[in-house]
Amino acid sequence: MIPYVQIPIPKIFGFQIEAFGILVALGFFLGDYLARKRAEKVGLSQQVIHTSFLFCIFFGIFGAHLVHFLAYEPETLLNDPLSFFNFRVGLSSFGGLLVAGIAIFVYLKWKKIPFLPYADTICFGLLPGWIIGRLGCFTAHDHPGQKSDFFLAVKYPGGARHDLGLYEAMVLACISFALYQVAKKMDVRSIFSGFYFAFCLIAYGLTRFFLDFLRATDLAFSDARYYHLTPAQYFCIFAMGLGLYLMFFFGPKSQKHVQAE
Repeated sequence: MIPYVQIPIPKIFGFQIEAFGILVALGFFLGDYLARKRAEKVGLSQQVIHTSFLFCIFFGIFGAHLVHFLAYEPETLLNDPLSFFNFRVGLSSFGGLLVAGIAIFVYLKWKKIPFLPYADTICFGLLPGWIIGRLGCFTAHDHPGQKSDFFLAVKYPGGARHDLGLYEAMVLACISFALYQVAKKMDVRSIFSGFYFAFCLIAYGLTRFFLDFLRATDLAFSDARYYHLTPAQYFCIFAMGLGLYLMFFFGPKSQKHVQAE
């Protein structure tokens, strides 16, 4: 089993910096860099990609916080509305993705730039960056799962448990590897704009849906359930549906193909 490790970081100018925050920031920088490299390769604007990642930071954090309170702790928001302004706690990854995605979509439409080619390109940075961010979750151990004697379980105080931050980082690593391999080997003439975006929506939505069944249900701060599913699992269903729509309905009708690798 894996030890319950916490990374102590000294205060800097009186501010406590957490390993989680450092890793999330590194994830953003890595994602921005890799997506811009991909944009350069396929002939898209690196500046548009960079602006999109800035949107991911600002709208992503706001959306992650907002959706967390609306979906996971609505009673807290009703009883103490000012708690919403404490951005150090309460983040929903799907909320961040949803709001940031909408913001990027609106921005690109405003600039009259096609969305899907850039959504494809962003995936090449977002997934690797997300791996680093989920490793940040692992250092914080803020996604405890059910008690288990599985060899990858973490020795939490009170008993070994699945750690969903670790598991998701591993899943994202597999999806990222598959994404880059597909881009390397697939005949570009058979790839429509939005293919990589759809692939990521389906792959992540499917794996995350099943991973969430491992989340703890016996803790005071366990995730909310609605008809036995977490809010994230409903987002997974939406993500898979959107991915399948792009893959099977929109894709074959699209005449916009990505540029040659």
